[in-house]
Amino acid sequence: MIAVSGLIGISYLSTNRPYEENAELVKLQSENNIISHFRSKEEALRYYDESLNQQMERAFPAFLEEYARAGGDPAVMDLEAVKQEIGGEMELYVIDDSATIIATTYPQELGLHFSEFAPYFADYLAGIRTSTGFFPDRIVGDKSAGEVKKFAYMPTPDHRYILEVGFSNLTTPTGYRYNDENLIRKVKQSNPYLENVRIFDSTLRQRINDTPVE
Repeated sequence: MIAVSGLIGISYLSTNRPYEENAELVKLQSENNIISHFRSKEEALRYYDESLNQQMERAFPAFLEEYARAGGDPAVMDLEAVKQEIGGEMELYVIDDSATIIATTYPQELGLHFSEFAPYFADYLAGIRTSTGFFPDRIVGDKSAGEVKKFAYMPTPDHRYILEVGFSNLTTPTGYRYNDENLIRKVKQSNPYLENVRIFDSTLRQRINDTPVE
């Protein structure tokens, strides 16, 4: 009986070890595939994002000229004329010192008060208004509307307002369009040991203890 038990034990260990080694190899391959996918996706988005930054920065001289022509009064600025001058693709916004959109070529957002739903973003805008330079946001996805958007900001020379330009419903680069759900489905098919996959969006603005929360 002892001999038989020993043989069974040895047989089990010799049979189980290859399964464990195979499971570990499949696990590493799955992890590498997921990492490679998101790195490629991020790189494609980075190049696209940088190209849009250049285009948006070139739009601000005309915007600033119109602000100067209007004597610093957003109420008399011809934003539609500026929009057409810079190509007609971007929407224009003027944001005051209370983080409220007081003039825009996008009427649906006129009067939008950022402090009411995103205090952290109102603080971010306050920092821009008292600074100088060009402040682009990263491309963000609006899941509710199914759109991809991008915005950029520049304070007026007198630091009374923030000028904003924005793209809505952008066409994302080919390398970015790959559906994450398709990837996860393929990984599950190739890895029978996989129980769950969680994906976190780290591009969002609000962070608590360096962790995105919204």
